[in-house]
Amino acid sequence: VMTVWTPEQASAFLAATTGDRMQACWLLALSTGMRRGELAGLSWSDLDLERGRLQVTTQRTTDSDYQVVTKEPK
Repeated sequence: VMTVWTPEQASAFLAATTGDRMQACWLLALSTGMRRGELAGLSWSDLDLERGRLQVTTQRTTDSDYQVVTKEPK
């Protein structure tokens, strides 16, 4: 069973993160459902401002030695 936040909980979280350097990331995660690795793998080339689109092309995670691994998303 997947548990998700209510709109009120999401609003409270965003209010609590006001001013946080990662606030745009939190908003993107809440509004798109993107995974942590997908968010970490985003680059400016994934964003098309003219069309208002964002494309997930890579994901970034760490391996068992805590080395950053970049690969295709699921």
